[in-house]
Amino acid sequence: MTQRLKVLILADECNPEWPSLPIVGYKYARAIAAHCDVTIATHVRNRENIEAAAHGLDVVYLDTEYVAAPMFKLARWLRGGEEVAWSTSMMMSYLPYLAFEREVWKHFKPALGAGEFDIVHRITPMSPTLPSYIAHKLKVPFLIGPLNGNLDWPKAFQAEQAREKEKLRGLRNLYKYLPFARSTYDRAAAVLTAFDPSRPDPRRGCTHCSRARNRL
Repeated sequence: MTQRLKVLILADECNPEWPSLPIVGYKYARAIAAHCDVTIATHVRNRENIEAAAHGLDVVYLDTEYVAAPMFKLARWLRGGEEVAWSTSMMMSYLPYLAFEREVWKHFKPALGAGEFDIVHRITPMSPTLPSYIAHKLKVPFLIGPLNGNLDWPKAFQAEQAREKEKLRGLRNLYKYLPFARSTYDRAAAVLTAFDPSRPDPRRGCTHCSRARNRL
């Protein structure tokens, strides 16, 4: 191919100043932008830090605080803060993330219908338990990942699991029965599921790509 692909990147978490997933999402988006013509859809909470960086990216900021703010407050109350009970936090992210992709669809539906993008790539969230609202609506290839799912707690660490308030971790597999869970993977053109540990830099990309059919 001689032309650069036009990619719509979905990155709810995308922030050059926030640690862990937000900064990974930002760097990953920039890495893709080095090889493709990208438009990044992200949450309005990331605007200040992204705009403060000399990024040169085409970014669209979407506001879902009408559901994200109350769900965050509820999650913080259930968790007793923001340091433990990450499974609870992920569960409380379900509705806010669906709202984010719904806003993406409302904003980009005309452009997608006009064929202005070759690929839609969701890079954050990286949890396999949060489904996509728009996967079944797209006429262009939908990519998801890299995914970052965690292993079960070993039985020998039950005391530590309790200290981390991770009792709800046992309900994790129920995500398969959530609305949009099956269509996310049935309609995905590819799912990025792993990377070469000798090449952890997200600018180098993931090295394993698996077909998504019948993943659930």
